Amino acid sequence: MKAWDDLVSDQTKQMYWTEYSDWYIDMGVKIERFHKDGRIELHNVMTRNDKYEPITEDNRWDEIYPIFLNEGWMKGCCHLNVMVHNEKLNRINDVMRRYISSRNERMIEQLRENRIFVQKKNQQIP
Repeated sequence: MKAWDDLVSDQTKQMYWTEYSDWYIDMGVKIERFHKDGRIELHNVMTRNDKYEPITEDNRWDEIYPIFLNEGWMKGCCHLNVMVHNEKLNRINDVMRRYISSRNERMIEQLRENRIFVQKKNQQIP
């Protein structure tokens, strides 16, 4: 996997390890290689709960996995970040529509600020 090779060769990235695996976590993604079988797993850590979402070929991140596999760490992280931030914007817009119909100005303004914040984060992705 090119993403793992990119990280191993990058001296600026910090590798963490346990008894069972070596792993990196950066830009909202965790990549882990297991010692026993050499398996490499990717996880999206930008979730709304305490669980990481696996990035595989057969789940909702199926279009991102080949990017990590073939094009490398940075490109895969950028694509994942754009997708996650676009999902956040869509959720904010859906909630905003409900508050616009109820004319709750305070909540609408707060949602506008949240939307601007997420848009700025999206613009900072390299």
